[in-house]
Amino acid sequence: MRAWWRWAQARLRLQPITDLAASGVSAWWRQHPLHPVGERLRQEFDSGIVPLVRRHPRMSVALVAGTAALVVALRPWRWPWIRDEVHQAPARLQRWGLRWARQVPWEAVWATAALLWSAPQALRQGPERPDTGPRSTDPG
Repeated sequence: MRAWWRWAQARLRLQPITDLAASGVSAWWRQHPLHPVGERLRQEFDSGIVPLVRRHPRMSVALVAGTAALVVALRPWRWPWIRDEVHQAPARLQRWGLRWARQVPWEAVWATAALLWSAPQALRQGPERPDTGPRSTDPG
């Protein structure tokens, strides 16, 4: 998982807007109250489950396939209490999205977009030359 995340970060950093988004997500996660819990779970996963999967890859695939077959056989999406929750999910997501959109600092978003848009123009003009003052043509 960590290798995939590093690969994804390297790919996202190629474009300014995705680099900005990746940096924002990383900063948000570092400040998140559940960050220590996530790091501890990752450490436990790396130290406990990864070696087991490397030692017994066929058994791991069989376990995942068996779990998937069990889910398909039981069809939990047809159970009434789960079906009701799933049908309510779009409305809940819409309400969450609207709440989130009202909290976005739109001025910062537009300022960042303007900076990213103007950056290529500034690069095309080339660096400004510092003024060195009058030059003397007298060799002596």
